[in-house]
Amino acid sequence: MAPPTPRQLLYLFDWFNLASRGRREIAALSWSEMDAWCRMQQLDLEPWEIDVILRLDRVWLKVCNEKGNPFEDIEDEHQTHQLGR
Repeated sequence: MAPPTPRQLLYLFDWFNLASRGRREIAALSWSEMDAWCRMQQLDLEPWEIDVILRLDRVWLKVCNEKGNPFEDIEDEHQTHQLGR
């Protein structure tokens, strides 16, 4: 059987984004966080699916280290809204 095409793997990118929603700092997703997220979502992921999500996480961390903290914009926006009241 042929491996899935990238389009067939988009659900893993969606799951990565969902699992990453609670982030407030640049830190790697841990196996225990993935386990807790899977239990809350009632998902039984295959080991290779978790591996892909954690690989996406490593790419995200690398980009953050190269491009800067993505949370700074969120914090700046929040402070601007508070000052504008």
